[in-house]
Amino acid sequence: MIIFFYGPDSFRIHQKTQAIVKKYQSKHKSGLNFKVIDFEDSPNEEELNLLFTSQTMFREKRLLLFKNVFKSSAAQKLILEKEKILTSQQSDIILLIIEGDLGNKKTDKFYQFLIKKAKTQEFKLLEESKVLVWIFKNFQRRGFRFQKGVPERLVEFIGNDLWLLNNELKKLFLYKDRERMITLKDVDLLIKPKMEVNIFRTLDQLVKKDKKSLLEMIHTHLEKGDSPLYLFSMLIFQLRNLLLINEFKKNPFQRLILQESLGLKPFIIKRLSFLEKNISGEELKSLYKKIFELETKIKTGEIEPVLGLDLFVSEI
Repeated sequence: MIIFFYGPDSFRIHQKTQAIVKKYQSKHKSGLNFKVIDFEDSPNEEELNLLFTSQTMFREKRLLLFKNVFKSSAAQKLILEKEKILTSQQSDIILLIIEGDLGNKKTDKFYQFLIKKAKTQEFKLLEESKVLVWIFKNFQRRGFRFQKGVPERLVEFIGNDLWLLNNELKKLFLYKDRERMITLKDVDLLIKPKMEVNIFRTLDQLVKKDKKSLLEMIHTHLEKGDSPLYLFSMLIFQLRNLLLINEFKKNPFQRLILQESLGLKPFIIKRLSFLEKNISGEELKSLYKKIFELETKIKTGEIEPVLGLDLFVSEI
């Protein structure tokens, strides 16, 4: 039997793989017939051949976990050569192949072979709605309750990085182990949002032209040690994205191309689209021009970086 898991969501691949390994180990106690081979490490070919040809100990099934097979033509050749052994109903070998995002490798002969011969599952990154369900199930499984808006705040802060979300949930559950109730205050206290989340909040104040709040947010960034030049570059980058969304908002097809070309996650496009509705194209162009000019002056040494940020806020 061949099982093939692949895709960019390494967390769910890891979970599914561990479930298979755990089930196998519960039936086959010796542990002698479970092997993990990473083809980035160039394993010995003779030893690999023995995995497919030697008799198993204690008449157990053999579980072979192969990683990075798509980086090794020798590994692919070996698996193709052992097709009859692996796909036979009498086979005592379970070959589990796990890979990351394959990109253009989906056209490869070996990929097509796996799609036809293996039990295959692709693990794409979860969309926002499915991440919320994933968070809710974690709360249920741990026996915790949450204040309204907590799952949404977690997605806002972390996005769909399940590895990070899982770690941050563990932190929250440990912190509130007695009360077993997570509040928005707990999330704000214990979890540091990604930089892009804070930039969105800063953009929100920029679009609203709330100078006082905007200045406070910028200086909060600076107090946390964020570089003024990095702040400028992030603001320029997101203002540019807002301009592009504004330009293509009347054409859904072009907007889809835009999303793919920018390489932005769907929930980021959603946040930007919400902000774009509250500002005109002309205002965006004016803001983009001002902040770009100020960044140039900073880089050429005409003004100090922090002063440049303060000037930008005063001129909106």
